[in-house]
Amino acid sequence: MQQKKSRNTCLIIGLVIVILCLCSVVVLGAGGYYLYTTGKLTYGEVLNWFNLGPAEIQISNFSDDILFAELTYTNQETGETNHWGSKEMGSYDISSFRGLSAGNYQLTLSTPTGLPQGGTCYLTVKGGDLIHFMAVPEGVGVILTGAKVSRPEEINLLTSPLCQP
Repeated sequence: MQQKKSRNTCLIIGLVIVILCLCSVVVLGAGGYYLYTTGKLTYGEVLNWFNLGPAEIQISNFSDDILFAELTYTNQETGETNHWGSKEMGSYDISSFRGLSAGNYQLTLSTPTGLPQGGTCYLTVKGGDLIHFMAVPEGVGVILTGAKVSRPEEINLLTSPLCQP
């Protein structure tokens, strides 16, 4: 009789665990559906959780001059380059290149007067990356969201490891 009680107890505990798991899946699914249909959660955000979503390059011009930005994509297999887009930004403008797929890009930043000193950044972009460029009168900084920075050279466009070919 003791063995039958212990088997029934194990079956009940197992059944409760399965029911709790199913309830959790239903609640998570319903919550996700609600967030998605109300626009509070997008498909790209979900993909970014797994580093599969589109990447973005954001450029902020806090200098006193017009900033020109040109983005080019390089296909690694063929070596072919494709012009992705260009931006002309006035002082205190913020602009983005969105919807980038993983790959190699070349971003060229310049001003008519040469100040701040721009340059070319060779980027290897992964899915879900968010890379910020900030132009200030002293120069251009670059940082990858979530990256740890230990030295000032790591955020200078001219010396950053993010921009090395």
